[in-house]
Amino acid sequence: MPSLDQVRELVGLVDQPDRPCLEAPDVAAVHLAEVRRKLEALRALEAAVAALVCNCEARCAGGAVADCAILEDLALAAGRASACCGSSPE
Repeated sequence: MPSLDQVRELVGLVDQPDRPCLEAPDVAAVHLAEVRRKLEALRALEAAVAALVCNCEARCAGGAVADCAILEDLALAAGRASACCGSSPE
């Protein structure tokens, strides 16, 4: 969904009738590129979450939370994130 500023930008073209018509699709194309970047990020997130679920179903579904593969994978990822930022994982 476009932001209010993006909508204002497009609607603002109406108030400037002497501007070239080609500006409207140019503005919209910028927004389209942003939507596509967001979709790409969402697809990557979807794949990551699907992998977590699949891994859990294969390794520990129905077991105790202490043995949950999803929580283990998230803890490992958090440790890597901390280590990459200069601090050591716990």
